[in-house]
Amino acid sequence: MMYSRIVTVAGLMLMAACAPKPDVQSVDGSYRLAGIDGQKVPANATLMIAGNQISGQGPCNAYNAQNSAAWPAVALSPIASTRRACITEGGEAGYFAALGQTNMAQRSGDMLVLSGPQYTMRFIAE
Repeated sequence: MMYSRIVTVAGLMLMAACAPKPDVQSVDGSYRLAGIDGQKVPANATLMIAGNQISGQGPCNAYNAQNSAAWPAVALSPIASTRRACITEGGEAGYFAALGQTNMAQRSGDMLVLSGPQYTMRFIAE
């Protein structure tokens, strides 16, 4: 009797290990900002995701941070950026504010959506 329970439990564990994993599309890649809350940003901004590292070029300054959560969840460390003076404000403060509050990522085809309680950011894969 005990042997059959062990065999049954082992069989169930083996079947669970072999079950297909959900098809979660990787968020790793290079992206260009399409808009924040449906509005275009006056200047270009990019985002590169490689594992738990993010980096890119804001409207004026380069930046980087780490995601301490497992994708698609987002929990960014404070964003570090260069401090180059901007000749014209291209929405950098808004970009960093929106990026810093994101808590979820979702990729569908070439579109990456980062969302949080206050903003939704849309990026297009490059």
